[in-house]
Amino acid sequence: MYRMVTGAGALVRDGRPEESSALAVLLSQLGHDVSPAWLHAWLSNLDPATDRLLVLEQVGEPVGVGVVHLTPFAHEGGHRARLTALVIDGRVRSRGLGAKLLTACEEAAQSMRCSSLELTTASWRQDAHRFYERQGYAVVSRRYSKLLR
Repeated sequence: MYRMVTGAGALVRDGRPEESSALAVLLSQLGHDVSPAWLHAWLSNLDPATDRLLVLEQVGEPVGVGVVHLTPFAHEGGHRARLTALVIDGRVRSRGLGAKLLTACEEAAQSMRCSSLELTTASWRQDAHRFYERQGYAVVSRRYSKLLR
């Protein structure tokens, strides 16, 4: 189980199925409408060797979520870690908590034996772009997506 005290009353730890409703509310701040029931089922069966959902908590309340997945890349003969969500509650942003949570996600990726962590952020999220660049991330590719129905 992951647990990192970050100072200022903040703690980063693994997410728990019973807090799925609070986590769904946080993820909704990124524009994702995920069902608490789906999150509960996923967290109940999560394999920490390949998937991690980290929670940043302050005063016993989840105020941040980071989700890391191990993804195989056959053409590279290895795996990459992928950060698929990182959110800090809008009420407590710009206090250094995002950097603390991102560091914990990087440590999770290293524990999965990955030497890199990649992420995608929406093209319109300019504040997020600046945040990731301040943390040492660089734009290295362009991502395309198509909804399949």
